[in-house]
Amino acid sequence: MSAADLYGEMQQALAHPGASPYVGVARVRPDGDGLYVPDADGPILAGVVAVIPYEKIIDLVAIDLRRPDRWRRRLGIADLLGESNLVGLSFTGEPITVHRGPAEWLNAGGDGVAVLEFTPTVCGLLRSIRGGLDVADDPDFAEALERNLTEPMRRPTIYLRQWRAA
Repeated sequence: MSAADLYGEMQQALAHPGASPYVGVARVRPDGDGLYVPDADGPILAGVVAVIPYEKIIDLVAIDLRRPDRWRRRLGIADLLGESNLVGLSFTGEPITVHRGPAEWLNAGGDGVAVLEFTPTVCGLLRSIRGGLDVADDPDFAEALERNLTEPMRRPTIYLRQWRAA
């Protein structure tokens, strides 16, 4: 699926009468582990958000409007919402707000980031923030964040390539 395909799906969701300028609305159905597909007869009415880390759409997130603590990704590629908000923070010493999920991130006006999946990339990005991480009054999420960020990182095998003169 291309960025153009995702853009087309997002445009359809934004055309829904209940949509806002940034959050589309669509019926979806679950499709695999944490994924969804658009389905006009789907059991879930969802708010749909485009994931655009650096000017290119890479995924969509469907948030169940009846259960905002539940969401699914279209492709499973995106692991963070608001990634562009991290730019420069590893140098400035300013903290960033980390939200439990997409609904909280949207309620905060897209400020900070929302973790969709604790991948090594996400954990590495969050560890690089010198100013710290602000978790708004959510002790359970703060504990999950602490647990995920203190797990040891897997180190790659390093190979020393020998240079040979011809």
